Amino acid sequence: MDPERRTKVISLRLSDHEFEQLKTASGANGARSVSDFARSAISNLKDLSHEELETGIKQLCSDVKQLGLDIRQLTDLVENHGLSLSSVPSATPNTDGTLIHQRNREEQ
Repeated sequence: MDPERRTKVISLRLSDHEFEQLKTASGANGARSVSDFARSAISNLKDLSHEELETGIKQLCSDVKQLGLDIRQLTDLVENHGLSLSSVPSATPNTDGTLIHQRNREEQ
């Protein structure tokens, strides 16, 4: 028997939204199918050690916590200076993490 022949099947239930996200991610990553994408993702996970995963998750949690604190600080600054959030210029993140600053609608 061919060692690469796939004979095992797994099954899981997804919501419509979860399945659409999975299809979108698989297409964006160039996978031929959702199954190929899932197989590849699982294969990539097994290459990471438990410690690497734990470290990455801890770092992500720390980053999210810091973002929350930063947002709270900015909100306090805006409110303490009598500004409304609508008067603060907005920014949209680029894919590289930098920000694209946008003017408010009133200014345009």
